[in-house]
Amino acid sequence: MDGKKKAFAMDFGDWDESYNHLPRWLQAVQESVSGKIVEYVARTFVIDGVQDNSCNIFERVFWAFKPCIDDFNYCKPIV
Repeated sequence: MDGKKKAFAMDFGDWDESYNHLPRWLQAVQESVSGKIVEYVARTFVIDGVQDNSCNIFERVFWAFKPCIDDFNYCKPIV
C-alpha cells in the first residue's frame, strides 16, 4: 500500500500539500467566474482538548455557477 501512496504522491502531490492549497483554489474559482458562489467550512484541529491552530479540518464545500442560480427560479416547486 505504501508504494501506491508514493506513486499517487509523485503524480498528484502530497495529500497535506494539496489540502493546504484548497482555500486558495476555492478563492481563485470564485474570482474567475462572476456570479459564482463558493462557500466552505473548516474547523481547527483539536486533540486531547488542545486546539492546534496550524491545522484545519475540512468539513464541507458548496459551489454553484451563475447560470444554475439564475435558472433555479424557473424550476417548478415540489411539495
